[in-house]
Amino acid sequence: MPEFSAAITVWDRIALRRRCLEAFGGLIAIHLIGFGTFTTKTLSARTVRLPDGRSLVLPARTRPVFRPSKRLCAMVDHRG
Repeated sequence: MPEFSAAITVWDRIALRRRCLEAFGGLIAIHLIGFGTFTTKTLSARTVRLPDGRSLVLPARTRPVFRPSKRLCAMVDHRG
């Protein structure tokens, strides 16, 4: 039965990827309890200066943002 469990894993990954793409395209959040929240943030257009002195205008864009849950932070915090 290893093929069956592997197939389920692949289909689960495809479903999660599809859901993430739909969420980021529709600007909603995905909450994974005990892990964290995926959302999007809209960045406004801005002008940056290159090392050679030229200016470059970066257009507005949307980027994904991950915010870990308290449980995940507690699990990876090894400071004691």
